[in-house]
Amino acid sequence: MTLSNFNIEDFQPQAWKILSRSFQSDRLAGTFLFSGPDGCGRWAMAISLAMLINCEHPEKDKKTDYIRPCGECVQCRKITGFNFEGLYIAAPLPPRKKPEKPDDIIDLTNQFIELKKENPFAIPTSTSNLTIPIDVARGIKKRLNTLPPTGMRRVVIFYQMEKMREASADALLKLIEEPPADVVVILITEKPERLLPTIQSRSQKVNLKRAPFEIVAKYLREKYDVPSSKADLVARISQGIPGLAISLLEAGEESGKLRRGIGFLLFKSLLEDNSPQIVARLSENIGARNRGDAEDLLRMWQSFIRDCSGLAVSNDENGLTHVDMKAELVRLAAYFSSPQLGYNMTRYIKIALADLRRNVHIHGALVALVLRIKSELKTSM
Repeated sequence: MTLSNFNIEDFQPQAWKILSRSFQSDRLAGTFLFSGPDGCGRWAMAISLAMLINCEHPEKDKKTDYIRPCGECVQCRKITGFNFEGLYIAAPLPPRKKPEKPDDIIDLTNQFIELKKENPFAIPTSTSNLTIPIDVARGIKKRLNTLPPTGMRRVVIFYQMEKMREASADALLKLIEEPPADVVVILITEKPERLLPTIQSRSQKVNLKRAPFEIVAKYLREKYDVPSSKADLVARISQGIPGLAISLLEAGEESGKLRRGIGFLLFKSLLEDNSPQIVARLSENIGARNRGDAEDLLRMWQSFIRDCSGLAVSNDENGLTHVDMKAELVRLAAYFSSPQLGYNMTRYIKIALADLRRNVHIHGALVALVLRIKSELKTSM
């Protein structure tokens, strides 16, 4: 899904509202600082802004009054295809041996662009040694000294600006603080506090937040053809960060991270959801013939029960199996104030596991387990 066929304001309505109103009032800043977690849409926002200020036919949404690029004109298509002569990109690159070869820099930058072209929410894998080369930034600055075609608004994007060394950033202060009249500079960073104070003070700050779960789920359904139930679960596991949700899907079940996240959300639903949805979600996420997935899920539930029961009894966090889920486990431990609940839940799971080994119908065994646990929960309350 490219930037030409979805609207960034669906993911970041407040941030786009700021940009839309600034554009409509002809008061766009010369330099923007887009901050927020990796994968939340900062890059997509930057490209969308580049499209908007060069779009031949901007469109206004009648419901929200947001103005957006048409996505269809020549300029919009050039920008989404990354062949727009007024778009300059500086991205973090790995260290290179001397003497430096310009073609190597171009190739590495193009690899990054291709990744973002395919998926604007992609989170590039990186190491702590990546930096934005000062020679790349200076090359962009030099190219800006030439006059653009009439009517063109040039856009410079520094991706992960925090990875530019302070001395290098200092050399670009004039461009960032006072860009040419036809130029918009966009600094993208997860950690704005790492930038020079002078850069922070001279930039219009736009903070991007986590997207609504339902918007991320819709994106996963349409882009990756993911079933609704799984899309919803992955959206929640990713905590509203589209890039993280996509990474989880692309990693697949092999990494175990997605499977554990889904298992935990089903476990929470088991405890907190009084509707029959837990049964439907189990059926959608556990194949009718995949006995191994069902057994893995139940063993996962056993480990969550052990953590919750241990917290309820001793409040000792040192023995947790799922340390990274501590905050949620502490909250769920309130359900296990009676030691008997954890014991009975574990016993019911053992019965279900034995049933599965005897080739009992998978969904039948899981439904029976859920009903037993739900009944136990009502008794313990």
